[in-house]
Amino acid sequence: MRTASSPEAPEILRLISPGAGRGAQWQITLGGAGTMTLQARDILRYRTFHARAMERLLVVFAWVDPKEWFYRVMQAICRTAAEDAGELYKPDEEADR
Repeated sequence: MRTASSPEAPEILRLISPGAGRGAQWQITLGGAGTMTLQARDILRYRTFHARAMERLLVVFAWVDPKEWFYRVMQAICRTAAEDAGELYKPDEEADR
């Protein structure tokens, strides 16, 4: 577990939303810290995300510039979508023969 004496920036492993629309809940999985469910606005506002991580996961992350945080969130959404699409698309091995 991370400690307050050696905080690191959060590593987003997965970021998914099973629904859409206002108030939709997003599951965010963080390397070495766990998973929590938040609304999009709480993920996009790093100050709020930072507080929620402390409250729910008992972890304090290093401060991340808001522009850098937005970039990391967008990367995580794209990476998770690509991974999920790869799981859905499994070409028939017999067709290659």
